[in-house]
Amino acid sequence: MTDADRARSERPYSEGAHSEGAHSERASSAPLRWGLAPLVLLVLLATVAYLPLLDAGWIWDDDSYVTRNPVLTDPEGLSAIWTPGRTPQFYPMVFSTFWIEAHLYGDDFAERPFGFHLVNWALHLGSAVLLWRLLGRLRLGPVAAWLAAALFLVHPMQVESVAWVSERKNVLALALALLSLHCWLSKDEAKEGERVGWYVASVLLFATAMLAKTMVAALAPALFAIDAWRRTPIDGKRVAAILPFFLVGVPLGLATAWIEATHVGASGDEFALSAIDRLVLAPRTGLWYLWTWLWPQNLAFIYERWEVSAGAPLQWIPLVIASAIGAAVTVAWRRGHRGPAVLAATFVACVFPALGFINVYPFRFSYVADHFAYVSTTALAIASGWGLARVAERWPAIAGGWRGKTGAAILLGSFALLSMAQTTAYRDEETLWRRSLAVNPRAWMPASNLAGVLLVQAVAAGRAGDEAKVAALATEAEAFARQAIELYPSTFTAWMKLAEALRMQGKLAEALVAARESLRLEPRIPDTHWVIGRLLELQGDREGAIESYRQSVTLPEATRYDVVDVGSVITRRRDYARLLTLAGRDAEAAPAWERLSELTPDDPVIHGNIGMAYERMGEWPKARAAYQGAVARMDLPRPDQQTLVMQVLPRLVNALLMPPSGPEEADDALTGARWLVERTGRADALALLLLARAEKASGLSSANATYAEASQKAADPLLPEALREEIRRFAATFANESPPTR
Repeated sequence: MTDADRARSERPYSEGAHSEGAHSERASSAPLRWGLAPLVLLVLLATVAYLPLLDAGWIWDDDSYVTRNPVLTDPEGLSAIWTPGRTPQFYPMVFSTFWIEAHLYGDDFAERPFGFHLVNWALHLGSAVLLWRLLGRLRLGPVAAWLAAALFLVHPMQVESVAWVSERKNVLALALALLSLHCWLSKDEAKEGERVGWYVASVLLFATAMLAKTMVAALAPALFAIDAWRRTPIDGKRVAAILPFFLVGVPLGLATAWIEATHVGASGDEFALSAIDRLVLAPRTGLWYLWTWLWPQNLAFIYERWEVSAGAPLQWIPLVIASAIGAAVTVAWRRGHRGPAVLAATFVACVFPALGFINVYPFRFSYVADHFAYVSTTALAIASGWGLARVAERWPAIAGGWRGKTGAAILLGSFALLSMAQTTAYRDEETLWRRSLAVNPRAWMPASNLAGVLLVQAVAAGRAGDEAKVAALATEAEAFARQAIELYPSTFTAWMKLAEALRMQGKLAEALVAARESLRLEPRIPDTHWVIGRLLELQGDREGAIESYRQSVTLPEATRYDVVDVGSVITRRRDYARLLTLAGRDAEAAPAWERLSELTPDDPVIHGNIGMAYERMGEWPKARAAYQGAVARMDLPRPDQQTLVMQVLPRLVNALLMPPSGPEEADDALTGARWLVERTGRADALALLLLARAEKASGLSSANATYAEASQKAADPLLPEALREEIRRFAATFANESPPTR
């Protein structure tokens, strides 16, 4: 086939009864123009629709994806990003962009959400522009192409994908997929020697799009749809050219399904639908997206989770409607009108992963979500843009000229304002969950998460000393936790939040009941054991608390994304080690403190506690090493560290003087003791006693005089009894200590 033949074959077929209509033929002959004004108008629409992004923050999942994702702060994080299992989902293109932004914005990137939102906005706008130009290249017609792009840009359903930073997956994947399609068309239009380069670029861009989100796997069958639209003959060579897209798309799509089930958590009773139930669910889901596109009212972050039952006759109605639509587009195809069938097939292919045949984690909360439909809305936008342009052409007296432009302006302006209002919900988590509950009061997940947000605020209020605010927030959190439990009693997270809200109100017995119910529902969560341990400790059950704390540090970290909350691990390990120390179980406390030091190796308090445990066991070499580690890690200019050194250094000096001890240890002890005496102005009996022992160990004649001075200071009746006991213990060794052999 020559280039001329190929060009003729790729024009819209428009002969006789098989034409797509006069509109398609006239549109195909219209000149393709970028036009600065239409481009500027798209930018203005996007700016208006998403203006509240200036004040948007972080919401659900943004912590594990961005703000608390350890790979983003790791200089070698890029290699981890491209290693399966190191990020919440294996979408390395997405996390690579996050890594770049995190290093671009600096260490406080978590305090700068606007940059991340701006990139999402730019990618969404870029996709609209790419869609506009793609439709122009496919000869849809300049008016229809621009309207389709504008509708895609400002439709309120898109807000969830644009305003939610974690949904960088959607906006990045679609932009890359549309670039891939442009390269595919350029391959067909290029000269013979240039086609290979465009083809390779198309395949590579598709692969990168799949590595951003596998929802764009529909691009592979879409290539056949484009050929059907353009009436390009599909022969063996054409199939061979498209085959690599399937070879890339199918394995990565299956891998995503496997990760959802095994890694993200899309498995269990909540996902146990029969094959016939899924057959009932799929058309209902697809029609829901279609209707929401046509009538975008009461949009929510979490929608009602339907009860799916193939045994209910009314639940088969969506399948009947979908079948009727399928029959209608088939008839249209046979009559030569390929557009409806192509767009319907493209829509189904794009939305297929979210129809219910494949389990995805959010099905726990709802079978539908706006962001599930982001890629598929391209087909709906094309159909809408083409339909509006067709109406304007067929009925010019009603929808043509200034009337049509006014109507389009009202429609797009209304959608932009609706999107603006929808975007305000993404200001922060509290705003999002309250808005979700206002739209869907029977959604348990927003109620549970709102309780969690309020508890975080209560903790902050407690640190600020505002007890009245703590009580008010805890009471409100309790109400939302109970609301979530009433709607969904099996949610262990809501039981945990109820326990914490009750604890903050001093209702310890009720809190323990709630925490144990959470543990019954999900026994593998370490934090639940820690919560129970804390409640038992507050109620005086030290042994029960130790056992619960032990469980909390020995269970594997079971989080949905396997992005471990290091702060939580540190808290659990610290409380376990602390309580073992208080219980005098030093043989267990020492290794517990050492495991904690692996996470915070520069914390002098931890090393001091390690030293104390070994000191009480009489293991002096280990004790002195730990105390030396504590002193070496202290930042003495800090006031709290000055207090700490006065607590740890006497124990270090004592450990240096205890056998086995040599001249080197004696010299170190003398240096430390002199520093203590100088720091306390020779007024501290314990410091003087340690100096006397160090002087004796160093063979200095001043030891007895210093000891006498220490004894005089120790006779002060105002000294606390605990200090008196420590002085007596240290003094008992003075007479028995002798200088080491030098």
